[in-house]
Amino acid sequence: MTISVRAPLTTNHPGLSKKLKDIFGGFFGPGKVLEYLPRRLCEDFSRLATAANALYVFWFVGKEDLKAVRRAREEDRSLDAIPINHSPFNAPLIHPTPETAVHALSLAALSVLLGT
Repeated sequence: MTISVRAPLTTNHPGLSKKLKDIFGGFFGPGKVLEYLPRRLCEDFSRLATAANALYVFWFVGKEDLKAVRRAREEDRSLDAIPINHSPFNAPLIHPTPETAVHALSLAALSVLLGT
């Protein structure tokens, strides 16, 4: 089997990433914003921003049942066992995933538009 990458490595803008991390941390509370990803991220999202010569930040919104994540860690199973966005087994929590995503996107847009 041959695996190839069809999207570039996604590298967030450092200044904008820090700004949004601080804004998200203030809004969502301590311990709710992680600064790392468990693996290298390739995503075609970055092509859009690069083509427009725009700064970008790509983030994930937690969507998994924390009990399932804790169980995977306790059983020393890879977190890759939890279905990702493109998996047919992906089943985000209905609450609070959409609300969190809307809040994050709104905060990010307003911080850029208003220059806060």
